[in-house]
Amino acid sequence: MSRSPLRNPFYVVTMVVGTLFAIHATAYALWYAGVFEQHQQVGPHVLVQWLETSGDRWLAIELIVLCAATVAAMATEAWWRRE
Repeated sequence: MSRSPLRNPFYVVTMVVGTLFAIHATAYALWYAGVFEQHQQVGPHVLVQWLETSGDRWLAIELIVLCAATVAAMATEAWWRRE
């Protein structure tokens, strides 16, 4: 009886971090373009405050984790597919 190949957990990490990175990069681009400033009435939104203080740092961290998870997923693919 043959068993099914194991799933590569690095693909899950890649998908989750990739989705977070895409959302974060879109918000960062919109903030950098000044879209959020056009709609401010009272004060800066919490997202704008966060992007101003640590948005670029977290964008870089997400990119590094995304690259590492992608390389790990490709490097371990043969091991996860063994029977």
